[in-house]
Amino acid sequence: MFYLIFLLIMLAFVGVGIYGYLNGVMAPPYDPQKTTLNYERIGNGSKKIILLHGLTGSLNYWKRGLEEISDSYSLLLIDLLGFGGSPKPNSKYEAKKPSSGSLASSLFGMALLLIPGISSFVFSTRST
Repeated sequence: MFYLIFLLIMLAFVGVGIYGYLNGVMAPPYDPQKTTLNYERIGNGSKKIILLHGLTGSLNYWKRGLEEISDSYSLLLIDLLGFGGSPKPNSKYEAKKPSSGSLASSLFGMALLLIPGISSFVFSTRST
């Protein structure tokens, strides 16, 4: 009986692993024109802040305690590629010089589109 339960648990772990692998392999490659990042806007204040999570995080990291500052700030919380609700494209993740297809330019373009009348903003990240 013990071996049967152990076998069922192992099959569940293998199934989850295969599912995750196939999701990554079958995902489309990264295209900055089509791939959208998961984001959330909080607040309507005049001061603009973009918040990025650290490794293994998501935009939920920043949500604690935001009620107090949402009146004076307009916050843009973003999930990076492969984290939180953002897609995980089947592409190499590598640091490059900023270009029109880079993550930095995508984030800047996203800020311009999502926060009307933006002329400047504070960019904050967290790392573990």
